[in-house]
Amino acid sequence: MKKLFIIMFLFLALNTVYAAPSNLHITTGFTPPVSSFFEDVLAEVDNRVDAISISFEVLPAERSLSLSNQDITDGDCCRIHNVVNEKYPNLKAVEKSFFLFDLTLLPKIKLEPLIPLRTLNPIQ
Repeated sequence: MKKLFIIMFLFLALNTVYAAPSNLHITTGFTPPVSSFFEDVLAEVDNRVDAISISFEVLPAERSLSLSNQDITDGDCCRIHNVVNEKYPNLKAVEKSFFLFDLTLLPKIKLEPLIPLRTLNPIQ
């Protein structure tokens, strides 16, 4: 009888642990309208997957990365993983991406075409 009680207790305890939703707190350094898109996507995941509860917060970019790297938050949304991995070794990139954009730079002064990006550093 004692063994049966222990087995039932373990079963109920493990079942309760696995049935509880995982709470994820995701941050980003992006601002609206981009962060609004991220929030909508994560809200849809939260609605569709019962085992996950997701909260989303917009923070200054450096703080968002730092908190994720320190394991205070659960993740940072949408970064260039090669750049992030150099300074934040605890962050791991997810293989799939849900946001991709092209960047167009419009300088205030006339520049020669096809210049390296590093030459744009002095431009504010």
